[in-house]
Amino acid sequence: MELWERSGQLELLGDLLRGTAHGGRVAVVAGEAGIGKSVLVTEFARRCGPAAWVLWGGCDRLITPRALGPLHDIGRQTGGALAERLSTGATQEELFTAFTGRDLRPRATPDESPLYEAERSARGYVPNYLRVLALRPEVYGAWLRLAEEVRAGMDLRRYELVTLTAARSLGSSYCGLAHAAVLLERFYDDTELRSIMTDRRDAGLAPVDVAVMDFADRVARDPTGVTEGDVAVLRGHGLTDADILQIVLAVCLRRFFSGVLSAVGAVPDPVFDGLPAGVRAAFGGTAETF
Repeated sequence: MELWERSGQLELLGDLLRGTAHGGRVAVVAGEAGIGKSVLVTEFARRCGPAAWVLWGGCDRLITPRALGPLHDIGRQTGGALAERLSTGATQEELFTAFTGRDLRPRATPDESPLYEAERSARGYVPNYLRVLALRPEVYGAWLRLAEEVRAGMDLRRYELVTLTAARSLGSSYCGLAHAAVLLERFYDDTELRSIMTDRRDAGLAPVDVAVMDFADRVARDPTGVTEGDVAVLRGHGLTDADILQIVLAVCLRRFFSGVLSAVGAVPDPVFDGLPAGVRAAFGGTAETF
């Protein structure tokens, strides 16, 4: 059946499909219910033939759509890591990692390692990041020694605020949640920490703390963009050059570690599900899932 009234839209979709040979394209078909979106897309898919891989979702046929419904539909058709994680009740972040194909985690991380016992004794579990780094225990040991030296050079509360800021700027939910947990345990309650994470300028922090976090954010996002003016602001709050270097060291320490965890697809440990919902939400989680 020729959809004469949709011929222009079908031609546009065809042009977008052909354009994918030279780069990605996203087409959004929007409109109120009953306008004919499904018919249009169905006809487009029919015309594609072998030129495209079409994945159909079942949301149009659902009376009550479910959360992440399209991922369930796609997982049933594609199998693989996405289907496996759907069947085991994986977290939202794990599902999106499987769907986007950024799951680079080694599949053969050691079942046992000399590194694990100490963590089991101290924490009661083996962190996900350690299962990756157990492949190179000597590198992990060197990092621990460096991290200890960096932490020793500054007040712990400031170190944790700097690290939390850097982790959020780098998009590392794993590191962010871990250091939010330390701040909750040692220095702030839930409401205070949520306020700091929402707007540090209106959270009751000392001006020097706000300036330090601003600087940490700048270094984390673009170290090459740091200016003499940025440094002068910190000096104006009484920080010495050694103090400023400590902030840089703490941020760059986090750039390394967060980068490793992000690159291998390490996901936050389940223990962080116990953090307050508002704190988890600041990293993309909600009260129901993370």
